[in-house]
Amino acid sequence: MTSEKRIKVATISGVHGIKGEVKLHSFVENDNFFSKNPILSDFYNKKHFTLKITGTIKNGLIAKIDGINDRNNAELLKNTELFALESALPPLADDEFYHSQLIGLEARSENGGKIGTIAAVHNYGAGDILEITTVSSGSEMLPLSDPWVGKINIEQGFITLTLAEYL
Repeated sequence: MTSEKRIKVATISGVHGIKGEVKLHSFVENDNFFSKNPILSDFYNKKHFTLKITGTIKNGLIAKIDGINDRNNAELLKNTELFALESALPPLADDEFYHSQLIGLEARSENGGKIGTIAAVHNYGAGDILEITTVSSGSEMLPLSDPWVGKINIEQGFITLTLAEYL
């Protein structure tokens, strides 16, 4: 197994029908990506999956995974995160990033003081939210948007945040 960085491209959110198809919550714009690139999972000891997109649903895709032929086996994969190697993904513009690249970045205040570390990026339907593990071992969440997020510097490993007055 290569040590190349893996980027989360989808999560199996459920099953579809009785023939082993799954519902995908995709984080890539091009649905053809899944059939053209190897997909990896931490489930089953970093197994490679071969996916074929068979349809779309509201907020997702329907996929057939080679070797999964019934609903019971598909149920076992629910909530499985799927990854692709970073080299398989399309190049990004200068102001673009993958959510997984933000995880682990140091969160800094506008004056450079350490706030904490980015623990996760969530999206509950109203936009992306940063989860920050603070230096005081607490946890805070901020929208991944203006005016809360300033500079994002992945190469130097930090993100500048404007905290709400109550924090």
